[in-house]
Amino acid sequence: MPQNRRRLILIGYRKDLKDKNPAIDTVFMKLQRKAELNSFYTDFGSQELLTVKDAISDLPTLQPGEGINDWFGKYENNNGLTTYQKEMRKDSPGVLNHRARTHMPSDLKRYKFFIRHINKYGKPANIEILKINNNGLLPAHKHLDKFVDRFKVQRWDRPASTITAHIAKDGHYFIHPDKEQCRSFTVREAARCQSFPDNFKFEGPRTEQFRQVGNAVPPLLARAIAEELKVELKKIYEK
Repeated sequence: MPQNRRRLILIGYRKDLKDKNPAIDTVFMKLQRKAELNSFYTDFGSQELLTVKDAISDLPTLQPGEGINDWFGKYENNNGLTTYQKEMRKDSPGVLNHRARTHMPSDLKRYKFFIRHINKYGKPANIEILKINNNGLLPAHKHLDKFVDRFKVQRWDRPASTITAHIAKDGHYFIHPDKEQCRSFTVREAARCQSFPDNFKFEGPRTEQFRQVGNAVPPLLARAIAEELKVELKKIYEK
């Protein structure tokens, strides 16, 4: 998955099942080994972590407020797709749930500052750096000293930050890396980083769509677990 995500996954089994299949308690170790090999090969033949660019660079560009919450339209470009993008597009007629939030002018100025900083210096800025370089852009929020990373640009060359349900409240932690778009992630972009295929349609208001994405178990993670469990369960029930 093109995302940094730490989660606790518990896999339980009845003790008597181990009598029928002693290897059932090795499922976790097998999943660990699979995770270490679960990155897609790049075009140059080396294995690397999936990045935000691998995940969303093929999606239509949007300005703040543009797009559609439901059916957006057919894919605009089918050339130069990454392996991951091809996997996400499989069996989908086009793009769904791809509408950008509108942002206050003051937030757009902050977004531009943070995008420019990471492009120039190769590392993210925070509230403390904003305070030093452009004090006039500081948000009128309490506890600025406790939430110094409340604005975060997602990097093209790195996996995305953990997609959580908080994205439904605001998109400050998921600023798009393209300075020409200067906005936060859409539902579809967040869903791509969660490994939801493009033919999965999120229903309800956009806030609820974001919450559904953030609360979900990533489908590729669920599939990986299910495939290993299926192998061990077949050893028990096909005897």
